[in-house]
Amino acid sequence: TGEDGVELLVRHQDVLPLWQALIEQGAPLGLLPVGLAARDSLRTEAAYPLYGAELNEHLTPLEAGLGWSVKLDKPEPFIGQAALQAQKTNGLARHLTCLEMTAKAIPRPHDAIEDEAGRSLGEVTSGCFSPSLDKPIAMGYINGPAPLALGTTVAVVCRGKAQPARVVQRPFYGGPS
Repeated sequence: TGEDGVELLVRHQDVLPLWQALIEQGAPLGLLPVGLAARDSLRTEAAYPLYGAELNEHLTPLEAGLGWSVKLDKPEPFIGQAALQAQKTNGLARHLTCLEMTAKAIPRPHDAIEDEAGRSLGEVTSGCFSPSLDKPIAMGYINGPAPLALGTTVAVVCRGKAQPARVVQRPFYGGPS
């Protein structure tokens, strides 16, 4: 999610007693249970890609902005190495891009991203209202050999209506400093 946290792995029979103890003991500290919507808004604010949204078998780590995670010059070849090297040499067909809505509409997966003339640029992969930024945000893939410049104005077609947005730096929010 981009936030500090822990993951607890316990035996099945210990789950409920542990849950109850955490809620009871954590209440004075403000501990509250949250669900997947909270997780999704946090990971979107941190611009963390999610498999099935920003990551799948048709997208590469380079397109997803995860080039740092791939060592292209490994001495032993790996599956996909040649394709990634070709992308690095020839350029990418699409780029994962962060968008901040300048309207109140909340983008949803598969909403179209267009330029100011209404031409298709790509589509949204994740979108939500950001509690930390108090505005809607989205990630999506923009087609083209070069990423759009920060501050570029685009439109996201939310429920059939073009809504203004602008390209922003990744991540949207990095937590308290």
